[in-house]
Order: sequence, then structure tokens, then C-alpha cells
Amino acid sequence: MERIKTYCLYVVGFYVVYSPELFLRFGVPSQVIIGFIGMLMLVSLFLKKILAKRVSPFLSREVQVVFLCILLNAAYLLLISMQNGYQNRFLQNVYIIIQIFTWTYLLNRYHIRLNNKYSLFQNAILFLANLAMIQAVFCIIMLILPSTKQIALQLYYLGREENIFISGMRIYGISGDYTFFTPIYHGLLGVCLLWLSMIKNSKYLLYLPFIFLVIILNGRTGLVIFFIGAVMMLLLLLINNPNYIGKSLLYLLIIGSFTWASLMVIKIASPNTYQWFMLMVGDIANLFGDNVKTGNIAALSNSFVLPSGFDLIFGLGTRVIGGTASNILLPRSDIGYINDIYLGGLIYIVLQYGSILLYTLSNLNKRNDFISVNDKASFDLRRLDLLPFTLFVLVLIGNYKGELMRSGIPLVFLVVVKNLIIMSERRKHFGERA
Repeated sequence: MERIKTYCLYVVGFYVVYSPELFLRFGVPSQVIIGFIGMLMLVSLFLKKILAKRVSPFLSREVQVVFLCILLNAAYLLLISMQNGYQNRFLQNVYIIIQIFTWTYLLNRYHIRLNNKYSLFQNAILFLANLAMIQAVFCIIMLILPSTKQIALQLYYLGREENIFISGMRIYGISGDYTFFTPIYHGLLGVCLLWLSMIKNSKYLLYLPFIFLVIILNGRTGLVIFFIGAVMMLLLLLINNPNYIGKSLLYLLIIGSFTWASLMVIKIASPNTYQWFMLMVGDIANLFGDNVKTGNIAALSNSFVLPSGFDLIFGLGTRVIGGTASNILLPRSDIGYINDIYLGGLIYIVLQYGSILLYTLSNLNKRNDFISVNDKASFDLRRLDLLPFTLFVLVLIGNYKGELMRSGIPLVFLVVVKNLIIMSERRKHFGERA
């Protein structure tokens, strides 16, 4: 019975994290189902409270303040969009609150199911890594049996006109988003696993080749995000202890080997995907080698168009990404910063980005005792508060490629990771395993 409950947690967790549109053809989007799941969770908490059962708190005061900030920012965007006559996206902008709540509830339940084995933070990352492994299994099946890829293509297009270029090179697995949010989320998850391998156990590295495989098959940007995060972590390791240069080089060798192995598998199983990935490598080489912008880099650099006057300060209440811009005669741009400025101007940028930054920096001056003093890594590297700030920087980098700072699972993951760290510390002080 206990094993069945654990399996159910994984099934619900997979759906909540990846949000595949399994029921959209029946008119029920994943947001409605996840909202219903969140409501059931609230009812469960309420009943436990009524029955005087012990409920371990899993939402920190800090994350509750973030919820309030999200609501206020969404209300501001609502006013701006109404003022300018554009469609408001209030419910979409606050949906992230439901996502954060359902994620934290599930991760806490998994931690309890393991009888508090290890820390809340470690168990949560392990749960998410196992979900990524399940996603990798789906991807591998679709590589081996190409006919099964139709499942992913149907989930991706959902009645829209098919893009043969994308279909031939990408879209593997079971997800609600394939090409942007999910690959970057996997890159961030990979950074957390690398960090845990440095300070806890090298076994966490075993997840990386499978995560790399999922990333490369769907969105190249996720791998770029991971490598930037890995370099940041390894530099931190060297700054804290120059004697770890050998260890840093070993990590680079392992990461490089995993990447090469993933690419070789894809080169054999899906040559078109491999060629598409190497196009990005060529674009990066052209930029840093010849100072020439090509491919997506050139496309993004040419779409950095800002509004003027009061629109720059207050925004217009609309996005300019994809087909949205063509309908309202505004310049098109996929850059997250540009879209956020068109939505709410510099005021919104300061409010939204500032609130997330302050959240990641909260409790920064407090000592984190999550790691035993007997661990080999230096104290500074073992400070848990360094990880969310690193993730915040990576999300900011990814925000140049698309809208990350307003919604999507990378932002959800960032907020959840910080909340896990805060709650791990507080539980330890109350005598529980962190």
C-alpha cells in the first residue's frame, strides 16, 4: 500500500511539473486540472487541521510575501492592459502561485513518505531528478521507436499547423512545453545536482547524462544555462580553495564526457537533431571567435526594440512575442525583458525582478548549517543561500531568450528551491531533520 502511494506521488508529480495537455481535446487545459489538484491539497490540509492532526509547515513566510508581490504585480498589469484596451492576463499571471503551492506540497509529502530520510532539500531534488529520469525514459522510447513520437507531436501542436522543421529535429517526451521552459528547467535542475555532487555524494552526477539527453532533444538553451551554472559553481569551488583545481578539472571532464556521450547517442538515433544542435555551437563559435552574429543570436539582437516616452515607464499592458505583435502593429521580440517592458514598463521590471531578487537574498546573513562541518567542501560553498542566487542569475540570462521572469517552471523552480532551503533550516532548528 505504501509503495502504491509513492507511485501515485510520482504520477501526480510528473503531471504537475510537466503539465502535459492530455485533456485539452476535451476542453480541459492542464491549468484547470492542476488548479483542482491544488484545491484538493488545500482541503486535505484543512481536514487535518480540523482533526487536530500534526501538519508540518512547508510554505515559508518569505514565499508567502512573494505570493503577495505576484498578486500586486498582476493587479498592476491588469490596470495597464485595461487602460490601453488590451486583453488582460490576470489569471495567467497569478497561476504561478498555484504551481508553487502544488510543487511544495508534493515535495513535502515525498519527504514525509521517506520518513524524513536525508534533508527536505535533498529529498525534493531527488524526487524532481527521478521525474526527469522518467521523462528521459519517454524520450529514449521515442528515439528507439519513432512511431511513438507522434504522441509528443500531438501534445505539442494540439490542432495547430505542424512545423516540419521543428517536428523533424525536436519534440520528445511527455510535456506541456518542449522547446523553452522545460529545457531551461532541466538545466537548472542539473546545476542543483552538480552542486549536491560537490558537497554530498557524487552519485547525483549519474542523473546528468539523462538530463542532457532530454535537453538536447528539445531545447539547446537549457544546456547553455547548465554550462554557465556549472562554470559558476566550479569557479566558486576554486575561489574558496585553490587546491581543488584537480577536482574542478575532474568535474569538467565528467561533464564533457556526459555531454559527448549524449550527443553521440542523438547523432546515431536522430541525425537531424544533432545537426540542429551543432548549428547553435556554430553560432556561439562565430560570436566569440569572429565577433559575427548568426542564427538565433542575430535574430535576438535585431529584436531589441523598446517603447518610448511614458510607455517605457508604465508599459502598454501587452506582449510583443510571436504572433501577438503582428496583431497589434508593434515590433516583434521574443526577448523576455522587452516583453516585460511592453507589459508593465520599467515600473513592472523593478517590482517583479526586485521582489524575486530580494527573496533569493533573504536570510543571506544567517549561517546555513545544512551541511556537516566534516564535509570536504569549504564553508562558503556549503552555504545553501548561494544556490538560489546562482539560479536567479541563470534565470536572468535565460530571460534574454524568452519570458522567464513572469511565469514558467524555471521561475517556479527558483522560488521552490529557496523555500526548500528556508524550511530545511527552520526544521533543523525545531529538532527535525532539515
